[in-house]
Amino acid sequence: KANQQEYDEIEAEERAKDPNFGRYPSLEYDPTTKSWKSKEGLIYGQGSKHGNRVEHVLAHTKPDPKKPIHSVFNVDKDKVLDLVDQAWSKRKGEASKVSGADVYIAAMKKVVGTQGERRIKIVVAAGTKEIITAHPTF
Repeated sequence: KANQQEYDEIEAEERAKDPNFGRYPSLEYDPTTKSWKSKEGLIYGQGSKHGNRVEHVLAHTKPDPKKPIHSVFNVDKDKVLDLVDQAWSKRKGEASKVSGADVYIAAMKKVVGTQGERRIKIVVAAGTKEIITAHPTF
């Protein structure tokens, strides 16, 4: 019983630091910057209509009929961030520069999107690992 109480206290402390505690288990939260870091060092900060960049990327786990172009990952929501990390590690060459952002396309050698996409586009703020978006692409 003491162990459970200790666990509950630790969990309460973590929840106080990270408003999304437990929602993104593969990411490490930084309360100073209010951002999350992946194992590959990608940083998911605040922003976007979804509230933060994690939720923005996870929006690509279901269709959005309001958007004319919106690709969807073919893996469960809890696997997407690890898949983006895999794509980051597979990127090759220089980024394309578009509107103050670096754009990478990673060939995944497997289908990653619901329309048969086999590559992932990762867009980060120029010269950083700060995620703007990531989604399946042809």
